[in-house]
Amino acid sequence: MGLSPSNSDLNNNTGILSTAVSLFTYKELSSTQVELLTPLQLLVQEQLSTWFNQKDYLTQLAIPFSATAGTESWIANAEVLRQSILDGSYSIRLEVRSGADLNGALGAYSATGTTGQPTVYLNGDWLASASAAQIQAVLLEEIGHDFDNRLNNGVDSLGDEGEIFANLVQGNEFNLAALQESADQAQINLDGQAISIEQSAPTIDVGGVFLNFNGPQLQSGTALQAGAVYKYTNIATVGGVQINALITVASISAGTTLTNIDTDAGVNYTVGSQTFNGTNFWSPTITTTGAGGNVSFRVEFQDNADNSPIILTNLYNNSIDLDGSEFVEYGGFSQYQVSNITGLPRTRTAGTTSTSSGTNTNLTTPTEIAAAAGTGGQVRFVNTPQTTYSNSATGLILNDEGRVQTLFDSASSFTITLGINGAATNRQFGSVFAFIPFASTPTTVTTPTVNSQITNDTTPTITGTVGNTVLVDQSLLLLLLTVLHTTEIMPT
Repeated sequence: MGLSPSNSDLNNNTGILSTAVSLFTYKELSSTQVELLTPLQLLVQEQLSTWFNQKDYLTQLAIPFSATAGTESWIANAEVLRQSILDGSYSIRLEVRSGADLNGALGAYSATGTTGQPTVYLNGDWLASASAAQIQAVLLEEIGHDFDNRLNNGVDSLGDEGEIFANLVQGNEFNLAALQESADQAQINLDGQAISIEQSAPTIDVGGVFLNFNGPQLQSGTALQAGAVYKYTNIATVGGVQINALITVASISAGTTLTNIDTDAGVNYTVGSQTFNGTNFWSPTITTTGAGGNVSFRVEFQDNADNSPIILTNLYNNSIDLDGSEFVEYGGFSQYQVSNITGLPRTRTAGTTSTSSGTNTNLTTPTEIAAAAGTGGQVRFVNTPQTTYSNSATGLILNDEGRVQTLFDSASSFTITLGINGAATNRQFGSVFAFIPFASTPTTVTTPTVNSQITNDTTPTITGTVGNTVLVDQSLLLLLLTVLHTTEIMPT
């Protein structure tokens, strides 16, 4: 099974590598590239064969390729795919292109390519210096996109299903929720043709540095309306890569108005030994006429050089100054932290910090930040107890009691919803993308994990972790032999 240098040949020097059991059909590769990819092809083939020999392969397939999972056609397609992997008949076209051709992506997949055939693309510039393990991971990811296309008859599964699949095959630990939030679609121009691709984005470790969200520029759509896209240029430069951010107004609920995409605070904030310029906070302002009014935003990260998606690791976001009846919802993070200092009033004076005292007419009741189940699988953060008041609040406070800090192990994009549980005018929200230590050890809650198992028990006990807290009305979605079940979480 697979391919070794002894059983392959180049046909008429065309660069087409052919064999009855070849995983890839190569196009115009150099001899160096053939030597590099031949043993890796064998390793990938063996990994796929081992993975498809699992007794619960259908359950495993449904994790990344969930668009139509459990339907008769999906199950039939899965069995055909499994058989083609095991008998060596599965094959896909592979081309090596320049980094410029792929807009900087390490790899990409197109269902049609330039020839009408499903095609995997590799970045030749990156390939020259990449390790065998890195190449192997990208090949698995792009093959995963092809599997998704075959299993779901062209319907794209949620998020970056290729990377989810690659992690599963390699047995890596990964954040499923974050990858299901990730956007991996793009369009490139090859040989004069515009083709749609799903791609493997480069990864940049931002290490919790302060990302500067200042000076948004409208790129498309109508300002402050659903569909508007704003660009933030050079939010950070890491390892010579200039990072841009796109913020799309995904939706605006009835009775809600986005009055400003980013209201600059205009003052400096000092927390411990760190000073943050408030003009670099992302600070939208919204007005609502009724309870639950909200605006959802999509945040995406790009390489300034070619506008290609990039994945940021160790990305922190602080939702600050949550007071009154405001709430914020998002997901995809690996943990969140809130202050363990409770029952303390907070000041509203812009440009100040407080960890112990301070009151005014807006906030005279002691408050703390709490988490609850949000909409669409997201987590909602609110201050408790909720206080309803409708006055304008355009100053921000950055302190421990009024913020929640979330950590994304990796993210190329995520969705965040800002809302108010009541009628209010010009309520300002604040996001500070940076690691900000708490004055005292915070309460840390990690995302849930589930210990997988293979069993014939019709009433199995599923074990795992739920961090430090079980959220109100939280449930767990399980896939058992391609049948979806929802069950209540029972902490022990």
